[in-house]
Amino acid sequence: MTPNIYQQLGLKKVINACGKMTILGVSSVAPEVMQATARAASAFVEIDALVEKTGELVSRYTGAEDSYITSCASAGIAIAVAAAITHGDRARVALMPDSSGNGQ
Repeated sequence: MTPNIYQQLGLKKVINACGKMTILGVSSVAPEVMQATARAASAFVEIDALVEKTGELVSRYTGAEDSYITSCASAGIAIAVAAAITHGDRARVALMPDSSGNGQ
């Protein structure tokens, strides 16, 4: 069996008995997801257009008013807090992370 990248780096093997944990790399990926990722990585795309389209698709399937895909939970929380502070005002968003002009 070929050693995985972590073994090649000399890192110890970890058994995740807790479920999804960021400290353990969150989760493993299903083979179908790996294949889809490989297909996507073989081409270029305008990221803004991709974010817009994926948000539309998630909203369609979940019934949400709007959706935004993030790379991790921490990024989602940061974006949600920024949205709450700026009330969706693009001029205020442009000032972030300086929130001094975003009073109640």
